[in-house]
Amino acid sequence: MKLAFLWHLPRYTVELAKRLAKQIDVHVYSNEKLAIDRTPVHNMRKLLWLGGFLEHFIRLFDLYHLNSVHQALKISKFARIIRVPYVFVSHTFPLPKFEIQPDMRQWYEEEDRNFEEIASNAAHVISVSRYVQKNIAKRYNVKSTVIYHGVDWKYFNPNVPRNIIRKKYSIKGPLILTVTRLHPLKDPLTLIHSIPLVVKVQPDAKFMMVGSGPLKSSIIAEARHLDVMRHLLLVDRITPYSCVDLNYYYSAADLFVSTSIHEGFGLVALEAIASGKPTIVSDIPPFKEIFSDCCLFFKKSDAKDFADKILRLLLDREFAHKVSMKGLSNARNSFSWDVTARKYLDVYGQVAKM
Repeated sequence: MKLAFLWHLPRYTVELAKRLAKQIDVHVYSNEKLAIDRTPVHNMRKLLWLGGFLEHFIRLFDLYHLNSVHQALKISKFARIIRVPYVFVSHTFPLPKFEIQPDMRQWYEEEDRNFEEIASNAAHVISVSRYVQKNIAKRYNVKSTVIYHGVDWKYFNPNVPRNIIRKKYSIKGPLILTVTRLHPLKDPLTLIHSIPLVVKVQPDAKFMMVGSGPLKSSIIAEARHLDVMRHLLLVDRITPYSCVDLNYYYSAADLFVSTSIHEGFGLVALEAIASGKPTIVSDIPPFKEIFSDCCLFFKKSDAKDFADKILRLLLDREFAHKVSMKGLSNARNSFSWDVTARKYLDVYGQVAKM
């Protein structure tokens, strides 16, 4: 089988494609420069030039793996003409009202309008959680198969050196880490509002936010207003497809947090748990589904409850160790990119027999 895999989040693309490539011929099309074992990576524009016909007839693909509605809008028409099926993966579902940038709101409004048609024309639809599966069924009348993401245990584990990032940023006290887009759906301002409550009890605590996004200026303004900038470290988006680098950030932390009010899965929280970090996440349905026995939950958007959970883990190290060890054990038993790849291959096999 020869597969055209159109990129999504770089770590998802890299980790899945390199495992699929052990069994089938995979060609990745990406807007990012990616290095993937045994896998050729092509510029996405090649596939979209002349509607994809030229590139397809050079490669003669048997199947397309599409990760967004906008990818499918460009590929699906010619795929139907040449009768090559596509698998569509729903990583979440569009919520345009939360977009504060007009161009992005228009982007997701278009996704919302076209979702049902794209999914209905797919040979198979995959959801990354039961939460996504339930919502696309309700919103668009689309049936799907759930396949969870995995963890690369080679890179994300408790044995990664702890001091590299701490030395780089001169961190001596407790470090609370989040890796996130600075976007309304990630609710980073709840973290900012928790800082005064935490440092009142733990004055040497530092909060590190790794990521970028449209709320960055609002975050800085609010941190200055609350006089907590000295406790906040803002790190711009690091190499997004590299497990190396990101694993050092997880390792440096004393605990990991996610304040999201909406997610499809929550890969960064899973990677933090795999790194042996006690983790706190909001009590939204996908987190309850994925991390039910792996971490602590706080009431969504409640800075006081969030701060209380942080202080509980910082002040009771024995309890924090129990949380991290339970989370690590459950994650090891439940999440692996090798298992994820096998499930995708099963779906491809089902499509090939249609």
